[in-house]
Parts: sequence; structure tokens; C-alpha cells
Amino acid sequence: MPRRFSYGSTTRLNRRLWIVMPLLGMVLGWGCSSDKRDSQDVTDGSGPAVITDAVDSEGDALPSGREEVAADLHNLYDPEACDPRLLPPGQVRAKPIVCEEELPGGPKAIGRVGDYLLENNRVRFVVRAETGHTFVGMDGGNVVDADLARTPGAEGEDSLQEIIPLFSFNSAALESLEITHNGQSGEAVVSAQGPAEGVPYLVSLIPILPVLDGIITHEYLLKADSNTLILRTRISWNGDPGNNSVMPIDGFFASGALDGFAVGNLGGEEPLPALVSHRPGISYGFLGSKGYAMTSFGAVALATGSSVPVGADGQLVVERFLVVGDGSVSAITDELARLRGLDMGAIEGCVEPADQALADGVEVVAVAEDGNEVTRFRVDELGCFSGALPPGTILLHTVCPGCDPGQETSVEVTGGDSVTGNVMVPSREASGIQVTVSGEDGGAIPARLTVQPADGGETLTFFAWPPERHLPLPPGTYDVFASRGFEYEQAVLENVEVQTGDSVLLAFELERSVDTPGAVAAEFHIHSENSVDSFVPLPQRVRSIAAEGIEFAVASEHDFVADFGPTIESENLAQFLAASPGVEVSSVQAGHMNCWPMESQPDLSGNGALAWFGLPPGTLVDALAKDNSERVIVVNHPRFQNESTFDLIDFDPADGLAHADPEQLGFPADTDLNQLHFDAMEVFNGIGDEDLDEQLADWYALLNLGRTIAATAGGDSHTLDAFPGNPRNLLFLGQDDPALLTVEAVNEAVRNQRVLVTSGPYVEAGLTSESTGAPSLPGDLVSGVGGDIELWIKVQAPTWMEVTEVVVIRNGVAEQVLAIDDPGEPELREVVRFDQSVPVQADADCWFVVRVQGTQKAPNLANHIPRAITNPFYLDADGNGQFDAPGL
Repeated sequence: MPRRFSYGSTTRLNRRLWIVMPLLGMVLGWGCSSDKRDSQDVTDGSGPAVITDAVDSEGDALPSGREEVAADLHNLYDPEACDPRLLPPGQVRAKPIVCEEELPGGPKAIGRVGDYLLENNRVRFVVRAETGHTFVGMDGGNVVDADLARTPGAEGEDSLQEIIPLFSFNSAALESLEITHNGQSGEAVVSAQGPAEGVPYLVSLIPILPVLDGIITHEYLLKADSNTLILRTRISWNGDPGNNSVMPIDGFFASGALDGFAVGNLGGEEPLPALVSHRPGISYGFLGSKGYAMTSFGAVALATGSSVPVGADGQLVVERFLVVGDGSVSAITDELARLRGLDMGAIEGCVEPADQALADGVEVVAVAEDGNEVTRFRVDELGCFSGALPPGTILLHTVCPGCDPGQETSVEVTGGDSVTGNVMVPSREASGIQVTVSGEDGGAIPARLTVQPADGGETLTFFAWPPERHLPLPPGTYDVFASRGFEYEQAVLENVEVQTGDSVLLAFELERSVDTPGAVAAEFHIHSENSVDSFVPLPQRVRSIAAEGIEFAVASEHDFVADFGPTIESENLAQFLAASPGVEVSSVQAGHMNCWPMESQPDLSGNGALAWFGLPPGTLVDALAKDNSERVIVVNHPRFQNESTFDLIDFDPADGLAHADPEQLGFPADTDLNQLHFDAMEVFNGIGDEDLDEQLADWYALLNLGRTIAATAGGDSHTLDAFPGNPRNLLFLGQDDPALLTVEAVNEAVRNQRVLVTSGPYVEAGLTSESTGAPSLPGDLVSGVGGDIELWIKVQAPTWMEVTEVVVIRNGVAEQVLAIDDPGEPELREVVRFDQSVPVQADADCWFVVRVQGTQKAPNLANHIPRAITNPFYLDADGNGQFDAPGL
């Protein structure tokens, strides 16, 4: 699989729009043109165009009837009986899934009773019935599970989320899903059929996308004793196809735990148009035909074919192949070469020394003369490997976690011949560190480790959880930093020597220097592999959240309801981190909005995410709150490169009104875009921090109009090098034990504006009450106090962080700027940087916000310069018992 990409603040755009725009250009530019027929695999126009060049598939259309199914069906299975047996060699079947025992298992297994199963003695596939899974609003009929065949009760390894086939951005509006071959003849086929329709997301984005005038039929074919599922799609034009051509596109959605492998030339005329991904226990290959291009983006890969003309009879048949392997790359490349009919040689060899303790992690890399890897062999428990290689000179070396590359060995491979017993590839013993980070009470705590090689090599990031987990590192000298968010000091061990075969035990103790009793650190905006533009596996994601000292997190995947809770439990992090299931509604018409709590509904597309198509902002909020009025709804990054809510509606803080034309957004002309009744807005976003001042201006305008909307923050992390909780929210709840947290208490704090937004400093502040002398909390109304009053402000920060000023803002205007003297050196800094009451004057009702900031990004920890913004402190100066907003 091609390399993955990361996104910084200048490249974010609408990330899913970024995926489709190049492809949209191709479709709109020549998807219906007759002069771009560049496929090499089409007929002469007298019959159906067939895109296929595999050796074991002739491209003939499958029978549309059910004759074979009707004939002696019960010899293979009873369609109404639960039958989870492992099939013997030579058998294959297709059947409806009637019990949970028949379902494959694994981290991405989402098949349900009522779906369809294709299996033989080697592999198992599930075809989804009724609705799609990955994208909200999509129909079923797609492959959602793929695993090796296993004995009943064995733990599964399915890591496929869904394969979504599109044709010029059309999908099949599922009308029928049936078994057309049950396997009695040695082939099992499930057929999904429906008229072509535009993908809802893309139609909302570009309404002018063409809809194909035809019927799309997907036929999923599995043969006995094969590891390959054939995906055969027929498009039957309803009328005269004219000069129309179609571009096939397949979206390959999978677990972020899979590693990609870019397949080099296996000896054919050109490199294979294939996607290969793997992890221990499971590997996948997706093979297109000539002219296919492969692109990866987050946890999704796109296989895009050349535009192909429809045959004169209005028929088009396209074939692709899905291969399942045992976790090795070679299991996939061996089958891809066979499918292509390539003249391969064979190799058998062992590593030396054949250390059994290392064998599970050792791979043998095969590199062709052009410098490209052609495959990787996984070494067995005896240290040996075997598989196919293309003819020519092949260089072999070993890789393993924490190892140096092994010595290169050259072998000459001839097509049809086998090289055996003479490939001895030495492997180094694994090395690394084992780290435990503890708090002041001696108990182990999650933390982030930043490892910097002394030779200036790439800085590495690890998570110190579970304690003493082995972290592989090549032999060398390192500086190792331990950190845990903004409430802790950081620690460093310099010049740590890691030698060959050593696992160096390191112990850190982190001081919690910033005192935050009763305040909970919360992250409301974060992504993992369940978002199409992120590939962070769930276990790593929850470890990364806990390592930053976050105590409450909302799963906010794009249009996909997710829940971090089960992973938090399985990673033994429940004492440090609580969570709520949620979703980031990612409308291209109304902007992005977070909502929680949500209920995960695996039987629905997007796990039950809202189908936002055609809903203006106010209606979208109403729809989210319809089933649960206690949900919190936050407008995410309200200003971001013209893709977010306040940009889309053209909100003007000068008059507090939206000025966009509703029809330009795809809404009826009489739509009121000023219906902004959400609970909070994300004024500080971890990727779009340059929009902070503009978003604050919008928020200030709403406060001046009397809108009690909370300001929140979101790290919006999509990768492991964009740290969660930076910025974050501090919620003033009166208790800070994650084990006692409830979603209800969190939501009440947000609605009451009891929130501090920060990328570092911890700020406590409040208007002093005449009756009690105590400071108010954010969101509170202090009544009956006019004239000269005091605003108490206390600022804390860990000593590694610079803080230089406090700004007092009244009704959106900076009224006082108070300097904080920073000595520059951490050892000279105090944790408490500012603690005093600031006199302010108010003769009319008003609100105050405190902003604290520095000028320099802290090393090894923060993504941004230190900033903190409180929510408003309200003053009822005239004593009428209510807040009279000052207006604009």
C-alpha cells in the first residue's frame, strides 16, 4: 500500500474532499467522453467490455438464475440451520448467516445475522445486507469482513472494514441480495443488484455529478481451495449507451493497524496494480486490472481504474480480486503473481542464527535490481521461510523490531526453478527499552515518551503503557523524555546506551506540579482509524489520550458513531480515562459538529450516524437532539478555509447575522441560517489554531447578543504526532476522579460554561462576590455589584512552559494587558505565575473573559504556543437579577 500522509494546519482543507477532488476532475472531465478509451482490456465493441487480465477468470457473465441453488441445496447446507463448521478441502459454500457462531471475528468484524457468508477451507467473507457500514447513507451489498477460515470458537483476525465499489462515483441502490451459486459446482456466488445512484456525500458536494442510467450488479465469487474472492461487477445500460465510458473506483477501508506494502515489479511488463496491507495474523491484497492506480489516504486506499467505454450492447463487466493471507506479504504476492500468470521462481531459506525467541518478529525482505522491494517473507518458529520470487538477481536482508538490518545476501532466481537451502541471512538480536513512569505516590501512570537519537536521527514517540512494555530501538545512544500533559513536570534521562540484545529498564517519576482540584481535563475532538482520514489504531489512540493526562474523551469520528470505552477497558486505563461515544457530523453544507452521547448502532450505516444531507445548521442541530435532548452539540472549527459553519453561512460578527444565500448551499430559499442554537463552539482547534482570533470574535459577538454558548477546544488529532488534548478543556466539576465521571456531569458543565480552554496554562478566575468574598466560576452571574469591583486571577503552569501576559477582556474588547515576567530558564520559574485581584469598573451589565498566553512553543510537548481562554464571568451591575446583554 502506498505511504500514508499527515496533515498540518496549512493542508487540512476538507480532508474527504481532498480524496475525491482529483478523481472528480477525471470523472467530470472525461467520464462521459468517447475519445478517452485508454483501457487495454476491452472488447471490439460487439459485446460487453470486460476489464480483466487474470489467468483463472474468463470474464464471462455469471448465470442470473438460481438453477444450481434449487438443485440439491441441502447437500451442502441447510439455509435455515446454524452451521459454523470448518469446511473440508474441496468444498465451498455461500449461505445466509443465521447465528452469531457463523460470523468471523476480529478487530473489524461487523458482520451480522442476516448478512451472507462465502467460505471454503481457507478463507471467509461476509457480504453486508440492507445498509452499508463505513459511510452514512450508503446501501449494503459490499464485502465487510474477510478472514482466514478458522475452527469454530477460534479468535478471528478480520481487519477489513468495507470495500466500497463505485463507478464514476455511482453506487448500487440495493434492491436484491441473493445467492446465485451455493457452491455445489465448486463455486459460490452472492449477487447484489440495484440501479445506479449518486453517492449521497458526493451529490451534496457536487450536485451536477452524472448518475449512470443503468443497473449495477456485483457478483462475489469464491472457488474451492482458493484464498481469492473475485469481485465481478456488471453494468447494464438501460438505453443506448452512446459514447459513455465509466471509471471504476474501489474504496478499501481497513484497520489502521495494518501496514502498507508497495509492490514492486514481480517480473511482468509493469508493477502490479495492487494494494497490499498486513499485520501479524492477517494480510490482504487487492488487485485491479491494467491501468489501475492505487492511492492511500488515512485508513482508506483507493483503487482507480482507467475510464472504460461501455460495449455496444450496453454491457460492461469489471473484475477485481481480494486475496487473504496469513499475515505475511509473501502470501499475498505469491497469489497476485499466480493471478497474473507470471513466470516466478521459488526460494526456501532460513535466517542464521535461527533464534526462536525472535522468529515471530523477523521478516526477510526481497529487493529487486531496480531497488524496489518485491515481497517480504515472515520467518516461522524455526527461523525459515519460503515463497515465490521473480526471475533475476534478488538481494535479501532481515528486518525486525529493534534490530539492525541483517547482512545482504544475493540469490539468482530463474522462472520455474527453485533456490533451496543456500540462503542464510544473519539477524541481530532485538534491543530496546522497558519504561515505567510513576506518579508521586509510586503508582504507574500513562505517559508519553519522546526518544531522540544522539546522532540526530528521527525522533520517536512511544507511550509508556502498560508499564515495562518493551519498546524496540536499534542499538545506539538516546535522550529519553517522559511527559504527561500540562499539569506535570517532564523528566529526561540523557545518553541512554542501548546495546545489541539489551532491553534497558528505565524508570521515571513525574511531579504533578500544577494544582487543579475539582477540574477534569477533557478532549472533545479526536480521531482514530474509524475516521477515513486517520489511521491511528484504537489501542494506540486511547494510550495516546491517557498519556497526555486527559481524563474524559469523546469519540468524534467523521460521520461514524464510535466508542472508546471497550478499548479503554481492554487497555486497563479505566482508572485514568472515561469516555463517551460520539460523532463528528461532517456536513459539507452546514459544517462540522460534534455530538455526544450517541448510541452505536452497528446495523446502520455509519454505526447510526446522522444522514445530514440537505439539512441546514438549525435543522441539523434539531435532528441531533431529537432522540436525546441531553446531548451536547458543538460547532467544530467554525472558521476553517471556507469549509466550516460560520464561513459557509457567512456570519458577520459586526451584526451577528448570517449573510449567505441558502440556495447556494443547497437549501430552500426561505431557510433561516441564523438558527444557531447549539451548546458550544470550538474557538480553539489543534489544527486550525491560526483561526483562534477570528473564532473568538464570532463568539464574543454571540455573547454580546445574550447567547450563552460555551467556548470549547479540540485537539482534532488525526495522527500520533499531533498530540491529543492540545488544546484541551478543563471542566470545573468539583471532583476530578475519572472513575466517578458521568456524561451528565460533563454535559452540565459545558452547558453552564464552566470550561477553561487551554494549550498549557491553568487559569482560575472570578468576580468577587460582596456577600461571600469568594470568586465566581465561569458562567456564573454575580448580581448587584456595580462600579469598582475585583476580578481575581490565578495562573499556573509547569516550569517547562513560558507564560508572558494576562489580558482582561470586557464585552469582547481587551481592557487590560498585564505582563508576567518570565525568567526564561525552567529552573528559575515558579509554578504559580500570577495570583492577584485586578480592579475593573462596570456601570452596566457586562461580561469578562481572561486570556493568558506566552510566545514560545515548549519543546518535546506542545503543538502550539501556550494560550488559555476562560469562559465568561457575568456581571449584573444594576441588580435586577438577570444579565442584560450589551448588544453589538
